[in-house]
Amino acid sequence: MQVEFQFNDERAICDIAGHETLLAVLRDKLGAMEVKYGCGEGACGSCVVLVDGNPLASCITLCASVDGTDIMSVKAPDPPGAWALLKDRFAAHEGAQCGFCTPGLLAS
Repeated sequence: MQVEFQFNDERAICDIAGHETLLAVLRDKLGAMEVKYGCGEGACGSCVVLVDGNPLASCITLCASVDGTDIMSVKAPDPPGAWALLKDRFAAHEGAQCGFCTPGLLAS
């Protein structure tokens, strides 16, 4: 099956299997290594991306369910200062530990 969506302001068209998660497609087919695999249960936040502006755990979301949506990771173009402000606040308050889950936390 084929899905089409906007990813970080670029059109993405991917051939997928029905069981593939959004996380697998973003990492394996689109090279989005900023989207991390953590728990595989949608609980840790490492894999969170914004889908139509709402945070979504990509590790438990079937890719077929996001056809026609707008998806953003922390590498998306900065919507009028939003990512920069969040990143600055995280740094100022030492919000990043090892940094592995920080992209997901920022998107949450």
